[in-house]
Amino acid sequence: MNVMPTRASKARSKRRLSAATQVLLASYIVVATSFGLVTTQSAYAQAVDRDASSLAAHVANGCASAASSGHAVSAGCQARVLHLVDEAHLSYLKGAPEAARPYLDQARRVAPDDVHVTYEQALVDDATGQHQSARQGYDALVGTAMTGLSAVPSAVNLVLLGRFEDARRAFMQLSKSDDAYLKAYSQLWQLWLDMRTWQGNNVELRGYIKHEAAKIQPATAQQQALKALYEGHIAADNVFAAIDGAMTQGTPAWRDAHTEATLFAGSYLQFVLRDEPAARQRYQRDISSFSASIERPVIQQLLSTH
Repeated sequence: MNVMPTRASKARSKRRLSAATQVLLASYIVVATSFGLVTTQSAYAQAVDRDASSLAAHVANGCASAASSGHAVSAGCQARVLHLVDEAHLSYLKGAPEAARPYLDQARRVAPDDVHVTYEQALVDDATGQHQSARQGYDALVGTAMTGLSAVPSAVNLVLLGRFEDARRAFMQLSKSDDAYLKAYSQLWQLWLDMRTWQGNNVELRGYIKHEAAKIQPATAQQQALKALYEGHIAADNVFAAIDGAMTQGTPAWRDAHTEATLFAGSYLQFVLRDEPAARQRYQRDISSFSASIERPVIQQLLSTH
């Protein structure tokens, strides 16, 4: 699952002040002159000689100086924080979560308690294997405006930490959603947790998964195919064929769907059918390609202990 859509990129001009640059200019002048960093005249002179990226850095420095002085975050500085979060998320989506950290570091200098920064930092921490740090971020978001958006990656983080019962409760709550896709997705996760923690023999597990899968109400071709796999009607390869037939291949959404299906289909091969070589092949095939899906770290964990 991809937790946030890519935001539209903004055009920048180096030879004239674009609308975006004018906003940054106004923000910088307000921030810088309010706290005695520079004069209005010198701020404007700096702006006309710099492109938007350079000016944005000056805005960030001015905002950070204001924040360190104990001043409240201005509207201009808040806009700058959101811009930095956008840039961080673009790096995350490109499969370069480490490249997102400098943007988030800048944003925290301005607004250390901003929920957008905290959320993005948690995503990056999970993507780079720092799951306990990510947990602290998700816990800090409880009761904030980001509670809903962070609910799914927070539940996946509990899986990554091995807190399976807490994860089960989280996905059980999410399965009550009115969103058909999220409901089925959460039901698939509950079955994954059953596979992962099963204590009986795999014949019993296979029967149990088949019975419980009948309760899933799929919202996409991918979910329908996974349900059919769990019920014993199709092979794992057919799940990926269903995705290829329903989506444009090579797109971020297609890659995300493949990663999601790799986790659920691969785990069925591993834990239910006990076909370890086939499961490993599935995991390795996905890891070798790029994906920003929140399921990817779980696949990496399965590979490392496989």
